Amino acid sequence: MQPDPHTLIDQIRVAGLQFLMTGHTDDFRRIIGPLFEPGTFDTDTCRVYIAHGPAPDRSRVLAACQDAVGTRAFVTRCLAYEGDVIVITPLNTPAGSPATGWDLTGMRLRHLLEPLPDWHLGGSGISSLDHVAQAYRDASNALLSARYTAERAALYSSDIRLASVVGPGAASWAATFLAPLLAQPAGRAEQLVDTVRLGLVFNHSAAAKMIPTGRNVVAKRMRYVGTLLGLNLNRFPDRAALDLALEINATADCNATPSSGTPTLADLLYTPEVHNWAESLLGRLDADTRPLRRTVTTWLTRDGHVVGTAKALGLRPAAIREHLRAAEALLHRRLLGSLPSEADESDLGVVGSGGVYLAAAALGDVEIDTWPDIQRKL
Repeated sequence: MQPDPHTLIDQIRVAGLQFLMTGHTDDFRRIIGPLFEPGTFDTDTCRVYIAHGPAPDRSRVLAACQDAVGTRAFVTRCLAYEGDVIVITPLNTPAGSPATGWDLTGMRLRHLLEPLPDWHLGGSGISSLDHVAQAYRDASNALLSARYTAERAALYSSDIRLASVVGPGAASWAATFLAPLLAQPAGRAEQLVDTVRLGLVFNHSAAAKMIPTGRNVVAKRMRYVGTLLGLNLNRFPDRAALDLALEINATADCNATPSSGTPTLADLLYTPEVHNWAESLLGRLDADTRPLRRTVTTWLTRDGHVVGTAKALGLRPAAIREHLRAAEALLHRRLLGSLPSEADESDLGVVGSGGVYLAAAALGDVEIDTWPDIQRKL
């Protein structure tokens, strides 16, 4: 029996998404490139879009998206969430440039989804093709915003990232923090970094679909990385620190090496620049008359456990979730579903709590450990 060509194309596109989500852009160009006009993905920059709607409608919307963008962009189904379509469009604008509005692909997608009231669209900022996983995270946060707007479409708000304001010493801190991980044999280190990047974005089951591998393999690798670095990756502060270290270390100009003179995470966070960044972020919660900031802070100190937060505040779990959803809308970040420890909330979206935790730490609302232990890591 001859294989179904549509199934083969779907499998190729899924493989392409897996390559991009793990930073293997050369493999993406080699496998996916022939599906497009020559040179389409020779560019180093892109924007990621996520269209979200009812799962039964996805195949129809996926086909319509492919027809709408033609060879201008890469379209595939999301492996993690059955109601999502992912579109990655190449750009000729330098990564990190200010987003100046919707590009042609985005406009076509908006026009396509406009008559579909159950569908929403979120788009990332301008990203490096090597950092599609981060752009996906931004697009997901924009999608969250889109759910609260009449247009049902939103671009990432281009918030200033903590990694860009932590100042001198950040690269040395990240290199020291990650040293035991990056010292693994080359292939093993790359495998572990790929896994942990996705493990900080998705729960284990969803991350396994992106790599691809088994859920238990993802869990085992996450535990191994935690052991290497002396972290418990079921704790918010440990996950937040690791997420920040990986983001800093991924920057193109990061050539720092571990040093006995490196600052601690507290040194990086307790500066006027970071304090202003943190207050600007968490200050958004004050726009609501409910005590959202208190709820978020209590939830952070309990590693995302809604029931524990409810008991501490004397509220119902449903009220805590209501507060957290309101906080998501104001912060433009996913909070619910941040850890795989609560099955009923674990698949709501990507992790957005890392930056929120470190913002609260910078303001003294939650505690952080004094990382790194130089003697242990060198």
